[in-house]
Amino acid sequence: MDPDVRRIGLGRLEIEFSGRDFIAEAAAAELEHQSRDCTGCKGSLCFRFGPHVVPAGEAVEVDRFLVGPDAVAVRDRYLSHSLRWDGPALEVAVESAPGWWRSPPAARAVRLVDQSFDDAAGRLAKRFYYTVFDQAVQLAQVPLGQSWVHSSAVTNGDRTVLFMAWGGVGKTAALLKMLETGSWRFLSDDLSVLDVSGTAHRTPQRVQVFAANVAGQGALRRELLRGRSRADRFHWEARRRLLGARSVRRRVHGEDLFSDGAVAESGRVTEAVQLRRTDSADFTLDVSTPHDLARVATSVLAVELEPLGLWLAAIHAAGPTTRWPTADAMIRETAAVIEAGLSEARARCLVVGVPRHCGPDALLRFLEDEVLA
Repeated sequence: MDPDVRRIGLGRLEIEFSGRDFIAEAAAAELEHQSRDCTGCKGSLCFRFGPHVVPAGEAVEVDRFLVGPDAVAVRDRYLSHSLRWDGPALEVAVESAPGWWRSPPAARAVRLVDQSFDDAAGRLAKRFYYTVFDQAVQLAQVPLGQSWVHSSAVTNGDRTVLFMAWGGVGKTAALLKMLETGSWRFLSDDLSVLDVSGTAHRTPQRVQVFAANVAGQGALRRELLRGRSRADRFHWEARRRLLGARSVRRRVHGEDLFSDGAVAESGRVTEAVQLRRTDSADFTLDVSTPHDLARVATSVLAVELEPLGLWLAAIHAAGPTTRWPTADAMIRETAAVIEAGLSEARARCLVVGVPRHCGPDALLRFLEDEVLA
């Protein structure tokens, strides 16, 4: 196999990385611990790092999109990219722009201002995941019967729990506290993959751990910073003191933060818990349904996966096409996949109201007593 080609399995979707570019190595590092088993995959998505595709034939310009009959090119200040359906596979080409940040001294200096202490390649690779990878995966996987869900996910073999929430409500805090007990294993942070069979799959993205997530948790903080350079530690402490605990984070694989045994490949969902912040002084717990949780989850995804909606709007603004789904169709199909998965698994669907000033310890106690007991 070509050493420059990396393949992973993400549930029903096979993902391939190939080519060379300034960000290629940093982007591939995100896949380090993802399963290489693609035997159960039903579709494929290929990311090629290098020159992006220019649409052939007559193309229509819509804002920063150039929409042609065979491909769609997207102008971006840092990461120009293109999308093309190549038979049954979706192919995405990604090309980083030239600039001062490519020089080795400048690339390293970027660490000093980056929230995650990433160099220039790492910073652009993170941009790739948030603005290209997540969106392309959703395009390719929804027709296969699986979807992203904005949630953290853990499993202990018998139970698999999705903590679904808008950003900042506490899903990562709950994830970290549960993993710290040693009884649960990591599946995903921020974005989980759920298929129509009700199975949640391990996802490649690292866990984003803010200083606020480890406040008062000395052991977890020490593990997060263990083995890091003096400059890395100084950056962490300086930003925390000057700009606050939400201003600094580190992105780490679950294996590196805990251990190889603290990570699982998949689990059948038993509980889907929507966390929502309220102005109440007390926790609340309400029963929901797969239909209602799917509706909420799809609404959150519409925000989290932007610019996917913009991609599809621009494509269809250029002229009628049946090759690409409309934004409305993508929303409907996403909701249908999530509802089918929760229904097939017979997952218990719950809504937890989290008091505004609640900390991670209080949240975990409530979840253990009222949800996971």
